[in-house]
Amino acid sequence: MSFFVNSQSIKRWAATMDARSRLPHVIRQLVWATIDRSQLQKVNFPAYESSQRPGFDGEVICTQGNAWVSEERSVWELSVQNKTKAKADDDIATRTDSTSPEERAVTTYVCLTARHFQD
Repeated sequence: MSFFVNSQSIKRWAATMDARSRLPHVIRQLVWATIDRSQLQKVNFPAYESSQRPGFDGEVICTQGNAWVSEERSVWELSVQNKTKAKADDDIATRTDSTSPEERAVTTYVCLTARHFQD
């Protein structure tokens, strides 16, 4: 049995109904796995039934980041949709309009998709 995950297996998984509600859980686990827990102040990626709540799809606050998670506060929008650019453009426009300039100045915005993002 192989535990290797490649882009094709993620792409196939992203096309399933299950992926939409499980992606936040996967990302939460990856954050927990890559950041020293003593550096984490908040990790919030509601998954499964809670994945459709309003607001950002995730939030991380940590005192020391890494290559995948920025230091301080980051907010995340997650997607498994096939139209990656349209979804990302819509999310950033919506979040920019609903977030104050002061909050944007101290927050990192992360757009994460389980699809290939060519644009």
